[in-house]
Amino acid sequence: MGCIEEVFERYFLRLYAPDHAVLSALRLSGIEVLLGTTNEDLPRLASSTAFADEWVRTNVRAYWPDVRVRHVAVGNEVIPGQLRQATQNRQVNINPITTNESKPIIN
Repeated sequence: MGCIEEVFERYFLRLYAPDHAVLSALRLSGIEVLLGTTNEDLPRLASSTAFADEWVRTNVRAYWPDVRVRHVAVGNEVIPGQLRQATQNRQVNINPITTNESKPIIN
């Protein structure tokens, strides 16, 4: 999971993967979340805009605005190898979703 950290009187939690029980428990808590993706999802996030959109809809929008998902970490702990290309391509699919359609989620 992660740990809650206090910075300048604001609380942050890093989830290394979506955990719907934890996300539900965070509703209206005011804790800001850095949400990670699983390595298993990485190839599909990189190759399918539809999958990336569904991932954001299921794991971020379903909880917004009650849960403050501030950032999504995609492939941040992948060791170069088979998933390297997927890590590089993920921006093609997830960035437009999080920066255009989901602007309120990021801001």
